[in-house]
Amino acid sequence: MGAAGLAVANQQDVSKQKCPDIKCLEAVETDPVTVLVFSTTGAAEGYAGATPGTFQAMNIVLQFVPSVSAKDRGAYEQVVNRALM
Repeated sequence: MGAAGLAVANQQDVSKQKCPDIKCLEAVETDPVTVLVFSTTGAAEGYAGATPGTFQAMNIVLQFVPSVSAKDRGAYEQVVNRALM
């Protein structure tokens, strides 16, 4: 995301804090978005479907802070979709 020119300030691994409760494999938090990696697409779909402000692609979920604009959300979503191709 950073290489694509998107904001990823204050990046930190929050896997130990978040993953035990939501059953993810990895969680990286930045100021605008948290990236969650799940073991399966189904697990990611389940989390994204129950959590507002998210975008899901395969086994990855992006959880945006409310202040991220629709335009910026689209840019993050495109980067994830391209990375998964």
